[in-house]
Amino acid sequence: MADDDLRHENTPASTPDGSGRLSPNGGGRRDASAGEVQDADGGAAAWRDNSDGGIRAAWSVDAVRAAEEATGDDFTDGALMQRAARGLADIVRREVAELERRGVTSPRVVVLVGPGNNGGDALYAARDLAVNGIECLALLVADKAHVEGVAAARAAGVDVARCESASHSGAEPEGGGRENAHALAHADLVVDGILGIGADPGRASTWQELADLIPIQAFVVAVDCPTPGFRADITVTFGEPKTSLMLAPAANGRVEVVDIGIHLPLGEQEAMRLSGTHLAHLWPVPGPRDHKYTRGVVGLATGSDAFPGAAVLGAVAAVTAGAGMVRYVGPRRAEDAVTAATPEVVHGSGRVQAWIVGSGIDGPSEREHESDRYDSAMAALRSEEPVVIDAGALTWFEPGVRPEGAQTVITPHAGELATLLQSRDIDVERSTIEADPVTWARRAANETGATVLLKGGVTVIASSGEGPVTIENRAPHWLATAGTGDVLAALLGVLLAAGLEPRSAAALAAYTHGRAAHLANPDGPVRALDVATSLGRVASELVAEQRRVHEERRAGRFPR
Repeated sequence: MADDDLRHENTPASTPDGSGRLSPNGGGRRDASAGEVQDADGGAAAWRDNSDGGIRAAWSVDAVRAAEEATGDDFTDGALMQRAARGLADIVRREVAELERRGVTSPRVVVLVGPGNNGGDALYAARDLAVNGIECLALLVADKAHVEGVAAARAAGVDVARCESASHSGAEPEGGGRENAHALAHADLVVDGILGIGADPGRASTWQELADLIPIQAFVVAVDCPTPGFRADITVTFGEPKTSLMLAPAANGRVEVVDIGIHLPLGEQEAMRLSGTHLAHLWPVPGPRDHKYTRGVVGLATGSDAFPGAAVLGAVAAVTAGAGMVRYVGPRRAEDAVTAATPEVVHGSGRVQAWIVGSGIDGPSEREHESDRYDSAMAALRSEEPVVIDAGALTWFEPGVRPEGAQTVITPHAGELATLLQSRDIDVERSTIEADPVTWARRAANETGATVLLKGGVTVIASSGEGPVTIENRAPHWLATAGTGDVLAALLGVLLAAGLEPRSAAALAAYTHGRAAHLANPDGPVRALDVATSLGRVASELVAEQRRVHEERRAGRFPR
């Protein structure tokens, strides 16, 4: 989250409930024609649009294609493609004018054309550019191209040529292929119309040679979705945002939505992302009648003799994030380390409102040796209280372990999720989950009944049922380091202990975790302990945002 992410998202997501805390209200529907913008933020990106009450929505490729087909003649006679091309051309013309304003004389525009409909969009956009006096070179980079689009572009005076490489065709380039590749290497603006939403994110290497030809100073406009291996300055998407754009924010640049006349109901979105303002209003704030037990007591069954640091990181995170009280249950070495780092932590079993189980535990070996650690962790898993299951304890999460109806959140990375699903006779590999995290997070939630927080470059949160997943994509990638998952699990446990329901707690924890990483060392490496100790600063930001919005509403500047 950028430092101004909270200050500028000015549509309230909640109202005071009289308890000293603020409770969420829903949001309305975004006007697709208004455009949705995505800005760089802490190494990732932040979607901004204030007309939807702070909820960003995205749809699956299948839903978009079905909506396009539902337009009937507009789909079959190519009207949708013409609208898309006009919108794309308008944006390219605007960026060409901006290049000229910055002193680039007669900007060289190269349009990369793939085999599908996105290639057709690009070709018709090249035609529209030529009609408006902007010369461009259209390079066909596949064995086939949209026939009518090629004809229309050539009829308008566009130079349409082929740009092949050995990696694509298995043969030497023909038709001036090398010269055309040279033209790409000297482009001022490149339109990426290669694959769009049909791209396979696992095949970035296929197109990397072409992407490497684009000069670093060139402005890149992607059609619907950047080709794997490409990085866009602007991604022009049609109708509504697609989920894939949320999953690869760093590659998209700014996202602009072009209205092409399709309708996608809000209730059918595949993914959503909550705004900073919405999430701020979920943060629990104590009132005058609260005490440590009403604020939430969180229990940690974490750490081991081999990995005592996980217990320390969780304890520091829980205390710093504002738990009313923290209990620790674990082996002596970890217990001593926790005491040294956090003297306010209470040791031994007792009253808790949520448990964190598994961080720093080697699940198979703990079970094999029937250790005290295993017994205490299993007691927490079998309790009625909400439980966050992390790391080693995921191997203990078998059917029937948790009481029916008990709130459960699991926090695996892709490899751990693959192991968990394989233990339930579901044949899936880590790479498959990484290629489609939305599908597999939802599959795991339905299989286990737990809320799934699937960790990775982008966090995907899913609960059982058919609703949309929640995506959090603002965290810096520096978070990919040992120990940060222990901090996240503890933070999540604090929010569950404070009374948040699992999905809201997971979304808020993922957001706050990323923000803490940014504050710990903006745009640079972070250590897990620094992330944990930055949580208090993030909480202060969130509470300040609650107060700001509440004061704005009291002043009548928001509709009630």
